[in-house]
Amino acid sequence: FVTTAKTDEEAYALLKEFGLPFKKHNK
Repeated sequence: FVTTAKTDEEAYALLKEFGLPFKKHNK
Protein backbone atom coordinates (compact mmCIF):
# COMPACT_ATOMS: atom_id res chain seq x y z
CA PHE A 1 0.00 0.00 0.00
CA VAL A 2 1.66 3.19 -1.19
CA THR A 3 0.52 6.79 -0.89
CA THR A 4 1.98 10.16 -1.78
CA ALA A 5 2.10 10.98 1.92
CA LYS A 6 5.54 11.35 3.45
CA THR A 7 4.53 9.92 6.81
CA ASP A 8 2.12 7.35 8.20
CA GLU A 9 0.24 10.17 9.90
CA GLU A 10 -0.31 11.91 6.56
CA ALA A 11 -1.33 8.61 4.99
CA TYR A 12 -3.79 8.00 7.83
CA ALA A 13 -5.20 11.50 7.35
CA LEU A 14 -5.60 10.83 3.64
CA LEU A 15 -7.43 7.58 4.35
CA LYS A 16 -9.78 9.44 6.69
CA GLU A 17 -10.35 12.02 3.94
CA PHE A 18 -11.28 9.25 1.51
CA GLY A 19 -13.61 7.85 4.15
CA LEU A 20 -12.07 4.40 4.14
CA PRO A 21 -12.92 2.14 7.06
CA PHE A 22 -9.94 2.22 9.36
CA LYS A 23 -9.07 0.95 12.81
CA LYS A 24 -8.74 3.62 15.46
CA HIS A 25 -5.33 2.96 16.96
CA ASN A 26 -5.20 3.93 20.61
CA LYS A 27 -1.80 5.18 21.69
